[in-house]
Amino acid sequence: MVLLDYRENQKIAYTWDSAIVSFTLSQLENRTLIYFEERIPEDFGNEFANALKDMTGWLVQNECIQALLHLEDLPERKNLQEKWTLFLEEQLKDY
Repeated sequence: MVLLDYRENQKIAYTWDSAIVSFTLSQLENRTLIYFEERIPEDFGNEFANALKDMTGWLVQNECIQALLHLEDLPERKNLQEKWTLFLEEQLKDY
């Protein structure tokens, strides 16, 4: 993992295998928005090269981040994985 960009309270970007992941913070009124971007090359290939699992993992992490920001207990990851896997399977069935 190589750090590509870091601006305190604004952005962090890094390599994840041959992909690039970034989180950018912005302000909207009295709220902070987190913008997530993942760029995956077409030839991306390792044991994690499964789009459904990848998207499920990020959606699970998103819910965990939300819980932390709201000072709540972390949700059960297994339940979240099942929830988001079913959601994505339904949403992506025609693709």
